[in-house]
Amino acid sequence: YPRGRRVQTPIVICAATEEGQADNTYGAAYVMLREGDIADTPGLDVGITRTFIPGGGKIYSISARATSKDGGKETFVNLDETHLWSSPELHRLASTLRRNLAKRKAAEPWSLETSTMYSPGEDSVAEGSHTFAQAIAKGKASDPGFRFDHLEAPDPETWDFDDDDQLRAALRVAYGEASEWMDFERLIAEARDPATRRSDFIRYFLNRPAANTGRIYISADRWKELGEAGDGDPVATPLEFMPEGTRVCLGMDGSRNYDTTV
Repeated sequence: YPRGRRVQTPIVICAATEEGQADNTYGAAYVMLREGDIADTPGLDVGITRTFIPGGGKIYSISARATSKDGGKETFVNLDETHLWSSPELHRLASTLRRNLAKRKAAEPWSLETSTMYSPGEDSVAEGSHTFAQAIAKGKASDPGFRFDHLEAPDPETWDFDDDDQLRAALRVAYGEASEWMDFERLIAEARDPATRRSDFIRYFLNRPAANTGRIYISADRWKELGEAGDGDPVATPLEFMPEGTRVCLGMDGSRNYDTTV
């Protein structure tokens, strides 16, 4: 029969972009360790930033630079809100922690990534994980140890976002079993608030990747409007205003970061 066995000297890390974020996970562990069934375990030393485990081992949260984690021997790592992990430093931190896990085979080490859905194009750790999961699903990659557990609403292009009943049905799909205790009327009111960006709502509540429309200079609808005039006749292109022989300069500004070419 399968039998569990104790990990010797477990090293558990809760990692995030900053200390307050890292406490999302460690804070829950803190309450369970202080008030749960093992609270009276002799030698268990539970603190607000770290816990020492009797017989060796430690649980703690970090938001430090990747270089400070080189050489670690973690047995479990939680990478939280990885849709925010887009800087080179945070990519290195994720890589370093995962690399450290490979050092302790006997402890069967693993990592858990928990995140809000990402904004495409920001090159976040969450986006990379989703891309890898899609490649596995299509048979273009293979990793027996990788599991992607995800629920998302149907593509908003296939239903009417402005219809409350259809939005409510989409939310039920995205929340799955959690639908039993979610206040969908409150979420629908949030969606109808003029201050709510649709792209943000799709990411946070429908659990789908959506570009941050707040950083787009011209919306798709406005672009379409500008492409038509009067009865639908196309607006004259810039070339039509240029005399033949006019010199034109074309340039390209490429980047993998946040700057945008206008």
